[in-house]
Amino acid sequence: MRLGRTSTPLYRNVLPLCFVTRSISTSTNPAFTLGIRREDPSRIWERRVPLIPEAVQSLISEEGIRVLIQPCSRRVFPTEEYLKVGAQISDSLEEANVVIGIKETPLNELLTSPVNGRPRTHIMFSHTAKGQLYNMPLLARFTDSTARLVDYELLTNTEGKRVVAFGWYAGAAGVPEALNALALDHLHRGVSSPFLLLPRPYNHRGLDNLRQSLRDIGAIISKHGTPKATGPYIIAVTGNGNVSQGALNLLSELPIKQVPVKDLKKLATGKDTPRNVVYLAHVKPEDYLIDIRGRPYDRSTYYSKPELFNSLFYERVAPYINLLINGAGWKPGFPRLMNNLQLANAQRIARSIGPFQFTSVADISCDIEGGLEFVSKAATISDPFFTARPANHPADLPGIQVMSVDILPSEIPLDSSRHFSTKLLPYLRSLIRKESGKKLESHDFENLDVVKRGTMVEGGKLEPPHAWLKGQLEAMQRPTETSIVTSGDSTSSSGGLAQTRKKRVLLLGSGMVAKPAVDHIASRKDIELIIGSY
Repeated sequence: MRLGRTSTPLYRNVLPLCFVTRSISTSTNPAFTLGIRREDPSRIWERRVPLIPEAVQSLISEEGIRVLIQPCSRRVFPTEEYLKVGAQISDSLEEANVVIGIKETPLNELLTSPVNGRPRTHIMFSHTAKGQLYNMPLLARFTDSTARLVDYELLTNTEGKRVVAFGWYAGAAGVPEALNALALDHLHRGVSSPFLLLPRPYNHRGLDNLRQSLRDIGAIISKHGTPKATGPYIIAVTGNGNVSQGALNLLSELPIKQVPVKDLKKLATGKDTPRNVVYLAHVKPEDYLIDIRGRPYDRSTYYSKPELFNSLFYERVAPYINLLINGAGWKPGFPRLMNNLQLANAQRIARSIGPFQFTSVADISCDIEGGLEFVSKAATISDPFFTARPANHPADLPGIQVMSVDILPSEIPLDSSRHFSTKLLPYLRSLIRKESGKKLESHDFENLDVVKRGTMVEGGKLEPPHAWLKGQLEAMQRPTETSIVTSGDSTSSSGGLAQTRKKRVLLLGSGMVAKPAVDHIASRKDIELIIGSY
């Protein structure tokens, strides 16, 4: 690890950055204005859009609103397509009643002032709902103003299921990334895999092209089989939500043979296991969770009393597979899919079978130190995998390769944006109708209930489900100065005021996620900030 300033990100010029141009809008302001924000220029791979041009055209023609869009050369839909449907280019979104984007707004671009006397609304993935420290400065800007913050992640139906999300596309893009990582791991071990021929997701125009690439690789496996040195390819997928469904859907383009967990050991150790198919186990909770009281797995009991369960994934599944694709979510208090100690145990069993067993993990859920405790960081599209080696990992065991890209849907931006826009549009339309004073229908009220559940801050106050974050905000804003008195009173020996010692803060990590925290901490005169990066 090196300390100091970070170097320029790799692949900086892979895609064109977003440039500032002069506004070409001179029209008179209508009653309501929607603003579409450009994403943070430092996020070079963020090409998704919250609304596609057809959706913008619908809002303009049917709701009579004005749409401003900040110019950006990186978007998957060129700015010109928005102009054709009636949107207006504008560097400034000062006049926008509602501002939408994908990721969180950089602090220096965040507009929180009212618009024509009405509070402004921002809709984004704010990454604040779990108390993420690096984004508490962003949350504080909302609690210190009248602006409303709505988070896509919190837009849910009455059953608590998310209604606007990219999850399926994370699973879909995660499959080729996982297979690419597996192929490179095998190459390092001296074996060429058919999956070396698989282009990465962002090299495809869309899902149809990606599916065809998988089918082409599948044809090679069907005809020639997987390498004899590696034995049969065995993949395990966890999770039952949209992420896992997206992964399973893309994997179906390969010559897949579904197998139960109980057959994994036999397949991995059998000398005559056919190699002209890819074996797939969709692992369910009942396959690896055990009730410590000796009772059969029961879903309701598990969710009400998770402390009564342990995971045996490390001995029932992991040692017998080549690749784990994890799409299962995790919350504190629940047993992890695998902890660090179980990782070591799984590797020992796998080693007894062969060198290609359990060498690669794709954590599509990307819960850092969550369900897979050894997943220590999020990877990037430019650098999609790393070797995880927990502290105190046995010296005789290797680390394990982890693919943990946290913006996988950005690799298939055309399809994922179309899906997201379709899901968002009804709720955004109802919000616009309400804010512009139009008559509301029954479905509008239902949609507005969803928006209310997605609201984190309104009128300078945290909504009740998020009131606990007040403690996080107060901790961030609490003074940290300490005075050192150099003589027996409140002045130094030279007659000046007491000297103030700066508090030294070491920040580990220097990527895009750390930027808001760096900006906030660096503004404090009482803190000396040291940044550590790999």
